[in-house]
Amino acid sequence: MKKLLIPLALLSLAPLTRAQSTDTIKLVDGTQIQGVKLTWMDVREVRYKVRSSEKSIVREKVNSLLIQQAKAKGKLRKALKAVASEDWGEAMVAYLDAAKSAKKSKVLAGFLPQYALWKAFEIARDHGTEEDRSDVISQLTKEYPETFYLPQIWEYRIRLAYKKAGTDRKRLTAIKGLVAKYLEQAKDWGSVRSEIEAELEGVLIRERLREIKAEDAQKSLSKLLGRAETDYPDLANRLSLHLANAVLRSGKLQEARKMFNAIINSGVADPLTLARAYLGRGHTWFRKSSRSPEDAKKALLDYMRIPTLFSKLDYDLTAEALYFAIESYKAWGGPDLQANVRRLIRRLKGRYRDSTWAKK
Repeated sequence: MKKLLIPLALLSLAPLTRAQSTDTIKLVDGTQIQGVKLTWMDVREVRYKVRSSEKSIVREKVNSLLIQQAKAKGKLRKALKAVASEDWGEAMVAYLDAAKSAKKSKVLAGFLPQYALWKAFEIARDHGTEEDRSDVISQLTKEYPETFYLPQIWEYRIRLAYKKAGTDRKRLTAIKGLVAKYLEQAKDWGSVRSEIEAELEGVLIRERLREIKAEDAQKSLSKLLGRAETDYPDLANRLSLHLANAVLRSGKLQEARKMFNAIINSGVADPLTLARAYLGRGHTWFRKSSRSPEDAKKALLDYMRIPTLFSKLDYDLTAEALYFAIESYKAWGGPDLQANVRRLIRRLKGRYRDSTWAKK
């Protein structure tokens, strides 16, 4: 694994810059529980202390964790230093070492080893090899069969299965079995949220295989949205995104734009959903039959948000956004047209040369 140069502005270095000794639990509704000390986490619950009081919250209400308590930061210091210097190989090893060390601590064993292993996986996912990713996931699920990160692991497994399947119908069909296992586990650990996520994946793969019609898929998604929107607003945004894209495909651009706007302005969309909503909104401007230069400029602004703000989230998504940014810049006819278009083309064909968008 080689050292990669990535702008520090793109990194989340809060553990290095905030001087505090308590943890923060970020919830799916956008709120936070601050000033706590984690003591335990698994796929069912997160336990924590507020001063001397023991409290807990169900896992499905938790979006993410910011661990800052002093003993934990001590274990993570070497890893955080490597992240700050963008030495990803060293950072991954340091997180793995921190996980091993934290298992021996009575105070930290209930949560920090999982956290450190997941951080190692994120580095492997973004900068490592498939073997790195597989090894870390195997270690995490073997040592912690009911890890806090099981929902994310299932999402990763399904995305990986899609990537490997390509257009192979037999492999795509096998994803149905994978989704069924996810649904079974979600019911076992009592997570309504994960059940909805698994059912969403079931609808999407059946639509992909053309086992159900698009309108039936939309009806199923609408029902799932009704179950999610009160308690799981971030998940509701993901469902709304699929519905908005269906409206976009039907050619109802203004209606689709309103739906994308609602996701963008919600304040609780996860980064990937937000990026896809910007892409969708860009399409509503770019696909107008009576598109004006101003419409093309609006599309350009939405497309460029993705490589500017979300470039690490999804390789193909960023490539698609750059492709349409080039086309919308041409349609707009903005300043330094040829030079700026050439610059965008170089970026697309350089950083994203393996994408289908770079070959168009």
